[in-house]
Amino acid sequence: MIRSWLPASALMGLALTAGCLDEIVRVEERDVIPPDQINTAAGAAALYAGALRDFGIAIDGDNGGTEGQILISGMMSDEFYHSGTFSTRVDYDMRAAALDNGTLAGVFRVLQNARLEAGRAVAALQNSGATDAADPRLGVMYNRIGAVYLYAAMNYCNGVPFSELVNGAVEPGTPQTTAQIIALATAQFDKALAGAAGTNNVNHNTARLLKARALMLQGPTQFAAAVSIAAAVPTNFRAVSEHSIAAGPNENGVFVFNHLSKRWSMAHQDGGNGLPFRGAGNGTVAANADPRLPWTFTGVGFDNTSPQCNWLGSGARDAAQAFAKGEEARLNEAEAALQTGDATTWLAKHNTLRATVAGLAPLTDPGDAASRLTLHFAERAFWLYGTGVRLSDLRRLVRQYGRAATAVFPNGAYRKGGNYGTDTNFPVPTQENQNPNFRACIDRNP
Repeated sequence: MIRSWLPASALMGLALTAGCLDEIVRVEERDVIPPDQINTAAGAAALYAGALRDFGIAIDGDNGGTEGQILISGMMSDEFYHSGTFSTRVDYDMRAAALDNGTLAGVFRVLQNARLEAGRAVAALQNSGATDAADPRLGVMYNRIGAVYLYAAMNYCNGVPFSELVNGAVEPGTPQTTAQIIALATAQFDKALAGAAGTNNVNHNTARLLKARALMLQGPTQFAAAVSIAAAVPTNFRAVSEHSIAAGPNENGVFVFNHLSKRWSMAHQDGGNGLPFRGAGNGTVAANADPRLPWTFTGVGFDNTSPQCNWLGSGARDAAQAFAKGEEARLNEAEAALQTGDATTWLAKHNTLRATVAGLAPLTDPGDAASRLTLHFAERAFWLYGTGVRLSDLRRLVRQYGRAATAVFPNGAYRKGGNYGTDTNFPVPTQENQNPNFRACIDRNP
């Protein structure tokens, strides 16, 4: 059963003032917001700031303690490999995650916490007078609640429960099917679309991209709707989670785990089926990188054995990290064209995108439907690397297009010994068995 706590970073929104030096010296430090201040404008602002922090941790990870959805999904797929020493991370790198994996239990907890804290922020904002039509902060929270549901649908098994806090008490959730979780996510995006757009239409563009992603998860019958909902999103748009080095464990975890702690390394042809993310050749020369994915070699990882290759797209410890990009809308358009047999439009969509990056030559039509599909998902992987969609894309290749899991996931001999397992998603950890409504995933199908 997932319990919620008030993040220390929520105090960022509470101003401490003093009339003289003595009062400053004697200021009382607090790690909670007094109950009578939660529904004030200042209290709501503090909860809002805390919810932004919690979402960043859930999706990107923190300053080295807990990884987020981008990192775990990137490792189970072919974006990253394990260059650290934690056996719990080896489990899911080799697609054989144990139900009692303590590391994954922490990841699941922070994902659920991000949803709960965003819900608390919504309630506080509304109780302090904010309205959907006038306050874009509500739309920001709706998008983040929806994104949590969406990542659960993308990366986890069928049958994830979502417990709630009602009047301070935990109300145990019941397992939700993947289809039900997608519906929960979509409802949040619709609320964001109906409310204030925010600066430069950020809320609406984020909601459009994420709702389109949810529709693509549902299969080809929804592709046209996905194209329509995201048609107006600019190709250069970015929906980002925010990070800081001055707000507790709120650093960009993608950067920290890859660059600083060296527990994640950028993969190249991982497990045989993996894509050549480090560019031409055997992936040992950074100068041969695909221009969309610059990287650098820094020696060996934390395990003192694995080559440590750092993806430069994560920026820095305090850099914002994209969890949705406008390119995804154009890629959806290409896939929808491919689904209808329009290879000409499919190829034109890809080459229009490639023309936006210096050094990318136009693609040529490989000439048959199967090869076009393979090329399409490879292009998706390069454009959307590090946004947490690759695992979901591999699952879609199996579920929607009939590819064998052994043909698309890392497979065969595992680089640290043994063989890859058969996981195509993450299980709900056994800690959730404290929830009387939950015993196990409904199934682990792709």
